[in-house]
Amino acid sequence: MTPIYRACLELTNIRFLWHTRAERLLVEDGRLTGVETYHMRDNTIERLSADAVVLATGGFQNNLEMVRKYWPQEFKFPRRILVGSGRHSIGLGHQMAQRVGGQLVKMDYQWNYFTGIPDPRYPDSNKGLNAANMWGILVNAKGRRFANSHGWAKQVMPPLLALDPVTCWFIFDEATKSRFSVSGSDWAEFEKVDRLILQNSHLVKKAETIEELENLTGLPEKNLANTLKRYNQFVATGEDADFGRFGPGKTKFNKVASPQLTTPPFYGMQTYPLTRKSMGGVAIDRSCRVVDKQLHPIHGLYAVGELTGLALINGKSSLEGTFLGPCILTGRVAARSILTRTELPQQVEKAAALKCADCHNFDFELTKQRPGYWHFGNVHAKTMKNKIDCRECHGELSPYHKENHRINPQVLAASCIRCHLGRE
Repeated sequence: MTPIYRACLELTNIRFLWHTRAERLLVEDGRLTGVETYHMRDNTIERLSADAVVLATGGFQNNLEMVRKYWPQEFKFPRRILVGSGRHSIGLGHQMAQRVGGQLVKMDYQWNYFTGIPDPRYPDSNKGLNAANMWGILVNAKGRRFANSHGWAKQVMPPLLALDPVTCWFIFDEATKSRFSVSGSDWAEFEKVDRLILQNSHLVKKAETIEELENLTGLPEKNLANTLKRYNQFVATGEDADFGRFGPGKTKFNKVASPQLTTPPFYGMQTYPLTRKSMGGVAIDRSCRVVDKQLHPIHGLYAVGELTGLALINGKSSLEGTFLGPCILTGRVAARSILTRTELPQQVEKAAALKCADCHNFDFELTKQRPGYWHFGNVHAKTMKNKIDCRECHGELSPYHKENHRINPQVLAASCIRCHLGRE
């Protein structure tokens, strides 16, 4: 987002409103005229006029009421389900579009996960984390495997939702403990994962023997031991005869079995269904215009990204990388649609978007041999060679203002990690 944001800062016809919530779309005589907003800091309301409004509010998977309302009819709704989508994925855009006649489609195309654990940072809420150890095994409440965990949600969620209770356990050992992961950049450090989750006895049970783990988890006696024994035999032979997780003819990812689970201590982590992604949403046409139930476009209203179910490009299932493309694509289509139908002014006013090279001759500067400029020379030679935009390190200089054009050392210090990555 940072390069896009910096580019926007150079355009004086773009205005950002912080701590402002879009409340409703404004319509007069059947024509969209703008949006009403609520300023959360001073509790004031502002009406913004516009010939076109683009809704880009994301999905609805953080709104359990909507999740339940549009739950797929072929599955029962779990007694316990954790919220694991973006904090602002509350269906705001869906509700705004509906109020002006927009249609919702494929809302039951919900792409939820089986890897939800309660977020230890919010113990009194239903917020969840996407946590898993794909090198372990997945068992139901009876201590038996029930699906190929490497088939991810597409293969695990249907049998999971048929269970009673709708829950499962990740079982792994000390040798595979390091493979445990939690989604999110704030969980990148294993030390934090280990401290807040793996050492949290409310979330993860730890035992020196399988029998003791059965007792701690409440799984039926002998069932887990027999399941592990059978799985380890499959690993020894190189083929999972029960669920085809690994073996001959499999893809590279599944061809080689994970290690046998034989190294104490052993771990058991209970997981629940976790809301995640919206694969359906506001209906749009090929110009990304919101359409009503008769498929007629609503003049001046556009929708993009996950709000539209990624334009239904991915069907019922998807992964993170396949969200980015449709989000960018629909955004560009909407923008071009608006530009082609709008009479643009003769010139779009821009801030002085001078490039650093317009004033600074770096080729000449790098030829100078000056005491104390070794770091300057090496850094700028590298950035020029790799064609790195100067604003990547000197973001405080953009956009250009003559009276305030000076380097801020504190901002510059944040760019050191481009070349130097240190870990405590």
